Amino acid sequence: MPDALIALGGNLGDVASIMNEAIELLDAHPQVAVTAKSRLYSTQPVGIEAGEPFLNSAVTANVDLEPVELLNLLQQIENQLGRKRLKHWGPRSIDLDFILLGQDVVKLPRLTVPHPACFYRRFVLDPSCDIAGDWIHPQFGKSLTELRDSLQARPLVVALDGDNSLRTELAKSVDPKIIQIVEPSKHATSLYLSTSGTANEMLGGPQVVPIPLTEKQVEYAKQILVAATDEPEVLGEF
Repeated sequence: MPDALIALGGNLGDVASIMNEAIELLDAHPQVAVTAKSRLYSTQPVGIEAGEPFLNSAVTANVDLEPVELLNLLQQIENQLGRKRLKHWGPRSIDLDFILLGQDVVKLPRLTVPHPACFYRRFVLDPSCDIAGDWIHPQFGKSLTELRDSLQARPLVVALDGDNSLRTELAKSVDPKIIQIVEPSKHATSLYLSTSGTANEMLGGPQVVPIPLTEKQVEYAKQILVAATDEPEVLGEF
């Protein structure tokens, strides 16, 4: 079975210690061997009710488990370490996200790999690039380092489809030196926020982020842009 990439995060309690305990529990499983650990990063919270800044890291592991078995193990470790799922994008003591499984693409009721949001989240990409920067995203045909670097352009050019009033409202809420909101076109963009489509799965295709059709579209889009433009702070080894 291919190596797995797992992202860790949290903002409640002694997060660094909890992360190390999670990694130890993962490595203790007879069918898992952790092969590398990233540095520790501090990142901005994503979500209105996410709370304080997060700590983030990543590990790679050689696994001899089916994808759902690995997901079950990650959730078991989260529960063992006190993870409470009280609200979406809320504060948490530990989060273990299944990001990549080599070049495999997995689509199951409980699991999608690659993680659907990994390509635009700096809090995932920066730690991952420490240890797996040359890993290729199987749906975009780009390395994790290339995906991370594409988000560092300033201004970050972001296309948003749908009604023009939505683009206008979002543009007013961002710093134009950091983010430029444009209509979809043939011009190169770093991200494409879509109110009508789903994530593009064509090899090398545009990096599309679906926006749910709700009254909170602008706020949802703003949180995506926080994740894409935040510059994680390296805290060092842990």
